[in-house]
Parts: sequence; C-alpha cells; structure tokens
Amino acid sequence: MVQSGVRKILNDVIDGDSIIDYYNVETAANMYPGAVVKRDTTDFDIEVCDASGNATGFLGYGNCSGSFKPDTRDTLYDVSGNAPVHSGGGFYVRAICASSSFTKGEELSAAANGTVELAVAGGQSIVIGKAAETTSSETRVWMLSYL
Repeated sequence: MVQSGVRKILNDVIDGDSIIDYYNVETAANMYPGAVVKRDTTDFDIEVCDASGNATGFLGYGNCSGSFKPDTRDTLYDVSGNAPVHSGGGFYVRAICASSSFTKGEELSAAANGTVELAVAGGQSIVIGKAAETTSSETRVWMLSYL
C-alpha cells in the first residue's frame, strides 16, 4: 500500500490554490519565503509575525515579480520589496520551524520571527495549520494552512 503525503515542490514555498495579495516589506529581518507575516504600520506594509496571533498569511516566492524576487526560496526579501502574501487556507506551505520535530497532523501556531511551532494544548494558542509531514531536525516543515 502506498502512503499518500505532501508533494514537495522544489521551486516554491506554496503548493495549491490561495488568495494572493502583494504588500510592501517594511523590515527585512527574517522575511524569508514561507514566513508567517502580519500587517505592519500601514495596510500595505508587512513584517514577520510573532506569537500574538495577528497573522495575515504566508510570505510567498513563486508569484513574486522578478525585480523583487529573492535569489532562492531560502533568501531574505529586501526592504521595500513588493512581496506576495498567501492566505485563504487549504494550501500547503513550506513554513519555517521554531522547533525541529513535528508529527504529521499536529496543529501548529505562529511563533517568534515568522516561524511555526506546536500549538499549545487547551486552546492557549491560535492554530494556523497542521503538519503535513513528520520531521526531525528540520528547519522547514510542509504544513496545511488554515490562514
């Protein structure tokens, strides 16, 4: 029997259909494709999200225009770059991990610096998705987005 799982694409951080909006990168710190982001000082600016739960979506890569697109999906966006933010739920994202080990199906929440971590049991954190794969000692995890 074949076990189905997430298809790991190599040229993007998003797999599936999502709503794409474009925002101005306010601060470059930790603005990697796949980071959880939130709105910043204006409606058109974004920064990395923290554990506050005010996430707007995930920073994309493949839908970015050439003049603003980072060299690779593991390279930071520049300040004032026009970056795609994916939302709408039901798509997979190659998210940045705060911790390195996840079990497929575990619920995840936003953590510091645009990363994801295990959601706290008992509803103490806002769930933004679930792990689509089991990982160990990884810096990224493919997850199903609820955002």
